[in-house]
Amino acid sequence: MSSRRTGPGTPLSALLARMILFCVLPLFLVTIGQAVTSVLSVRSEMDQEAAGLARGAANAVEEYLGARVSGLLSLAGTPAAGQETDWPDLYRQAQSFEQGFGSHVILADLSLRMRFNTREPFGTPLPSLPQVQGVAAAPLAIATGRPAVGDAFFGPIARTTLVAVAVPVIRDGKPTSVLLTTLAAAQFQPRLDRVALPDGWSLVLQDSKGTPIARRIAPDHHWSQDPDAGEDRGTRRYSVGLSTCGWSAVIEIPGPLYRASLFSAAGFLASAILGASLISVLGGAILSRRLGRAVAAVAGAGAGDAGAAIPVPEIVEFADLQRRLEDAAEQHRSSEAALRASEQRFRATFEQAAVGLAIVSPEGQWIRVNHKMCEIVSYTHDELLRIRFQDITHPDDLQADMAAVQRVLAGEIDSYSMEKRYIRKDGGQIWVNLTVALVWKPDGSPDYFISVVEDIEARKRMEAVLRETQSSALEAQRQARLAALNLMEDAVMARERAEASAAALRESEERFTHALSATQAAGWDRDLTTGIITHNRRWGEFLGLDDSRTDHPAELFAERIHPDDRARVAATVEEACRGDGHYTVEYRLADAEGAYRWVSDHGRVVARDNNQQALRPLRLVGAFADITGRRRAEEKLRELSLAVEQSPESIVITNLDGDIEYVNETFVQNTGYSREEVLGHNPRILKSGKTPGETFSSLWQRLSQGQTWKGEFVNRRKDGSEFIEFVIIVPLRQADGRISHYVAVKEDITEKKRLGQELDQYRHHLEELVASRTAELESARALADSANRAKSAFLANMSHEIRTPMNAIIGLTHLLRQGAPSPEQMERLDKIDQAAQHLLAIINDILDLSKIEAGRLRLEHTNFALGAMLDNVRSLISDPARVRGLSIVVDSDAVPLWLKGDPTRLRQALLNYASNAVKFSEHGTIWLRTRLLSEDREGLVVR
Repeated sequence: MSSRRTGPGTPLSALLARMILFCVLPLFLVTIGQAVTSVLSVRSEMDQEAAGLARGAANAVEEYLGARVSGLLSLAGTPAAGQETDWPDLYRQAQSFEQGFGSHVILADLSLRMRFNTREPFGTPLPSLPQVQGVAAAPLAIATGRPAVGDAFFGPIARTTLVAVAVPVIRDGKPTSVLLTTLAAAQFQPRLDRVALPDGWSLVLQDSKGTPIARRIAPDHHWSQDPDAGEDRGTRRYSVGLSTCGWSAVIEIPGPLYRASLFSAAGFLASAILGASLISVLGGAILSRRLGRAVAAVAGAGAGDAGAAIPVPEIVEFADLQRRLEDAAEQHRSSEAALRASEQRFRATFEQAAVGLAIVSPEGQWIRVNHKMCEIVSYTHDELLRIRFQDITHPDDLQADMAAVQRVLAGEIDSYSMEKRYIRKDGGQIWVNLTVALVWKPDGSPDYFISVVEDIEARKRMEAVLRETQSSALEAQRQARLAALNLMEDAVMARERAEASAAALRESEERFTHALSATQAAGWDRDLTTGIITHNRRWGEFLGLDDSRTDHPAELFAERIHPDDRARVAATVEEACRGDGHYTVEYRLADAEGAYRWVSDHGRVVARDNNQQALRPLRLVGAFADITGRRRAEEKLRELSLAVEQSPESIVITNLDGDIEYVNETFVQNTGYSREEVLGHNPRILKSGKTPGETFSSLWQRLSQGQTWKGEFVNRRKDGSEFIEFVIIVPLRQADGRISHYVAVKEDITEKKRLGQELDQYRHHLEELVASRTAELESARALADSANRAKSAFLANMSHEIRTPMNAIIGLTHLLRQGAPSPEQMERLDKIDQAAQHLLAIINDILDLSKIEAGRLRLEHTNFALGAMLDNVRSLISDPARVRGLSIVVDSDAVPLWLKGDPTRLRQALLNYASNAVKFSEHGTIWLRTRLLSEDREGLVVR
């Protein structure tokens, strides 16, 4: 009974406790990580919410300022803003701005002196613009040529805190004055009040200096313009700047409020982590005790006697484990007994085998040999294990043996067999038949060879004796044939001659069979008396017959021949049987899949009936081979030959010396020469003497370089007539790249040349007619241009003369409105104003048209805000669109905010299109959309 060494160890309960601890520890760490992530997530959400609210407030203020900028841009783009004499008109238009936007308009010159302020009547002396600490809107707009928003300042006239929005008036690319509108700081407070702020948060709109313009301060919160002061108290500040100016929207969250949210999330997760950890530890302790009892029961059962009662563990899995361990132990004992018996049988078989058995390393070292192997080579067991098989292999057989070993190691073959000679210990030689197979390791590398060695020395000796006997018999047969020639009447000698002929025939048939087996030919032997065909394996594979049989009826083979070929094949075989007995015939034969394939069948008569005068054939032997590929290649070659022969172009093939080796039928018809007259001659027989010498020099230069040449020849036919050919000459290369011939493809272009000359004559005549007609058209165009310029000048002068009194009418109408007219008079003044405005618009359109036609229209190149222009057009068409139930959407896509061009003309065009859209739309939405099509260093393309 075996004993096992035991020693101190760790209890299972302790191991399970540690395992549970190790299992819970990653969960604990992951939970802590999730807690930290959750706190960071709460913090990130608060940061994102604060930043989003600040951004929303900034966007609301920007939209509010953008509408005022758009209105000022519209005023700056009017003609009245460019001339000082028209400023009264501009003042009246500015008053309309004040009515629409609720803020007054100021016009200042480049020295920042106010020229008018809609708070005061036009012409009232006004001071200069106040000096603003920080960013001043007017100087910035003049300096940059773009709209600007300034910092907060105290207005000397309004007597309150204001902010200014300034837009420069650009003429000829330079600012001439500046338009401003002032906004009370209180106007921005409603924008901030609409922001949904959480409790305890504060929101302030401040300028670039940090001065508050509007604010929402939480109770008990102290706001400081110094950002560092808030950070010292733990206050979180989020600032979002406005893109159009230096203002910013700032949100502050008090430190205690910000930390309280984080602590709340962290506390909840900490409680959850602690509870989960306690539950895991308690459950692990209970489970470890129960598992310990179960393992102890299994261990106690395993340590007891085989006949002792084994307690069953209370856990089902451990009970099943106990049963499986017992079954495995029993199977192990049975397997060991079977393995020992198998090893004994293997040793007995290996040692007592009637042939030599050996296990050899890939290098040739003997690893294990049996008794028979030692007996064959007369070495002892230990002596063989100290040498290699190469050491006792005969030198004449070693190279073939090693070549076969290398093929097996390379994976080309699985095993090999050969007859070879070993050199015995006593120096003698012994013939053996060697069969070798390779055993591979699991990783794919060679492990060892298994060699089976059969002693064939006795067979070899018998073969030598048989060869000597056969030689003697052949010599006797030869002597017998000589005697038979001298004694024809001797029947006995005739019989011996017949037997010798039959033996020679059998030997010939054997050689023929071996030759067929080494090729892919389908060999057959047909017995004409029984109608049975005996065949080799290839014959059966081709026809798809059973591999187990090597003979079939001849009718089965005849049925496989194509119906159109059967009569021809039968006639060929019958003629061979009547004649010399040899035949070769090609026909179509159905293969294993039923598809017809071309075969070449060779047969001969090998036996005849000597008792009949006609020598009736008794046996036919032969073989056929699949020639479908060759027949297809021949068919393609035939098609190519027909294509070349029937080509509509002349084709000539010459050798490297220029001698003609082939011409097609078209060449014969075009030149009048027969094939016999040109074959073997140089193509210069067609030379007319009119082809330039440079043509031939270029031809041979390119051909000598192996390149294709194209050109024209003037040649002469056999009857002396001349013709022009367009020729392409290509070197013909062999498979090794060597040029062997030249191929010329020639097209007769005589008729094309004649037509080309006629077309040239027509073209010259047409050029004269075109020149004459062009002169007449130039004269007519000059008269039309003169009349058009006179018309344009008239329209320009007329439009200007009419526009001046129309402005006076509009101005007087406005003044009459200011005099408190009666309702009836106000209605008439409105009609006069509407008619005048309509007529003035028509006159402006006529004036622009006349300027274009007169060549006097100059487009402005000034900076303008495209978004403000779109907003202005939307505001102008919003009322009629609302009446018709239409909605208006502005989509500026990714077009830059500022562009450079003519804002006046662009605004007129957009307003015209938008007005037409409102006029001809019954319902739906009108989109004012811009798309950036392309952008480069020269400018933008916007649709």
